[in-house]
Amino acid sequence: MLKFKSYLTEGAPTTAQQATWFRAYVKEKVLELNLKITQSSRPKGYAHIKFPTIMPAGKTLFAGWGIKVNDYKGHQKISSRYTPFILVANENIEVGTDDKPKTIPKGTELNWVNSEISQAKSSTPGSILLFANKVLTPDQLGTAGREWDLAGLTTATETAVKNAWPGPDNRTLSKTAEKLIDLLHKANTKSDTISLSGIEFDAKDFPKISADYGETLAAIWVMKSMNFAKVDFPSAVNNKLIDFYGIKFGAKYPFSVKSGTTGGKVTVMNIIRAIKSRAKTRDYKADGELAYQVFKIVEEMTMKEQMIALHQKFDTPTIKALAKLMGHGPSGANEITVERIDAWTKEQNTVKKDVWNGKGRRPKGKKGELKGDQSYKNHLLVAKMKSWHAMKGGSQPKAATLLGNDLVRFVITSLGQSIYPLLNTMPGMAESLTNVARQVAMIQINVNVKTNSLTFKSNFFKKADFKFAWAGYSGGNALGFTMKMS
Repeated sequence: MLKFKSYLTEGAPTTAQQATWFRAYVKEKVLELNLKITQSSRPKGYAHIKFPTIMPAGKTLFAGWGIKVNDYKGHQKISSRYTPFILVANENIEVGTDDKPKTIPKGTELNWVNSEISQAKSSTPGSILLFANKVLTPDQLGTAGREWDLAGLTTATETAVKNAWPGPDNRTLSKTAEKLIDLLHKANTKSDTISLSGIEFDAKDFPKISADYGETLAAIWVMKSMNFAKVDFPSAVNNKLIDFYGIKFGAKYPFSVKSGTTGGKVTVMNIIRAIKSRAKTRDYKADGELAYQVFKIVEEMTMKEQMIALHQKFDTPTIKALAKLMGHGPSGANEITVERIDAWTKEQNTVKKDVWNGKGRRPKGKKGELKGDQSYKNHLLVAKMKSWHAMKGGSQPKAATLLGNDLVRFVITSLGQSIYPLLNTMPGMAESLTNVARQVAMIQINVNVKTNSLTFKSNFFKKADFKFAWAGYSGGNALGFTMKMS
């Protein structure tokens, strides 16, 4: 009776609501098993959930939830690496509470991408990928958070590898463990190149070995080739820039390990944390550096806020012109905030009076724009900001931005794209940025695993050249910088 009353009061649930309930139900069951639900990009219009389960054993698991697993038969290319399926409610599933009952009807569907690494598609027919992201890092191998000498680190890593990839009878080594342990011993060398002859992995496994296992291999190589007595792996959670410390005569020297031959990605926040924890001299004051003032804005503000604040701090022509466009006047640039940009762009993009068929921006035969609508294809805002986007030092957003619903992006994208070139050409900024970044007295080790060899290369971080850069609006990327080893 309670369900019937609820049905009469609230109306029948829509198919979309039932699909949402089904996804929430599956998510709850997955989290109960401590499985990780991962975020991922997806084709337009394809909604799904992504988590790892070994198949076909997973079908038994789903059956206990009242769910069957069907093959995905759609035409969209979902993933080049993982296999998509369709989860189908095999029966009516009751969820919700007694006072707010919900029924997921039999036949309700949910797309599922199985991110189990052993189920991934390999470049070699008949083989499987062995290593998930980060599974080979010191954190996952249990060696983080303490000091090791060369023999101790080798032995501890061997044990971890044997446990993670056991042999068929738990007495002999699996082929995977055998090859990983062989790499450990090959890294115990003074040579900067070791042969991988006889150590066969799938081509897609090598990047994981280089990026993740490379931290351990580099630590072994450093102790042997650079005569460090011990190494200390900090927790990855506590330090995202320093991968390990080399210990010699009681002093600790920080090392950063990068996969490949280039400098790799280092963020402003990485440098700030490293400066606070380790400076070349105790009395060094970074606050007076021009670049550090930029760093502080990045540290304390959201991406959108920092793009505005950086232009305000350096009183750029871009922010002055924006203030004038928004009605603040050149002297009112400091009044600009994210909230005011949001309100202003919406107001500028709002249709002020009805526009009928044949007289508006829409094709003939389509419904005209009505007063209060957001303009078709944002044509009002595009026209309003055209001259600002085109000004010297400005940036014209891409078509996807101009046609999108995120109107604040019209402004922030251009502010972000114009600020880092300005910073890089500002008198004294390049020198200041390098001075600040070099306060991290670090040695960088590049581990480059190819199909036939593994190479090590050491560089002093203080010899690197730095420039500001920005990865773009998507994902909320903060201002960053690139690092090039000299």
